[in-house]
Amino acid sequence: MELFRVDKDARFIQYAESDFKKETQEEVLEFWLEHNPAYTLEDENVLIIGRQAPTNLGSIIDLPGIPTGGLK
Repeated sequence: MELFRVDKDARFIQYAESDFKKETQEEVLEFWLEHNPAYTLEDENVLIIGRQAPTNLGSIIDLPGIPTGGLK
């Protein structure tokens, strides 16, 4: 996924990609999202129902969750 920031001259500057898992930043981000689900979606709460949940397809879902309320 490409991420950008806006510089002081209102230009989009792309962030350099890095191996997120290599530096264990993914684990830190997952922990934060799991413990702060209210900040995940605007105007909606999320109930986290698992972490690193295996699927029947042999893959893993990092943080499966379900919305607990509608948009305001």
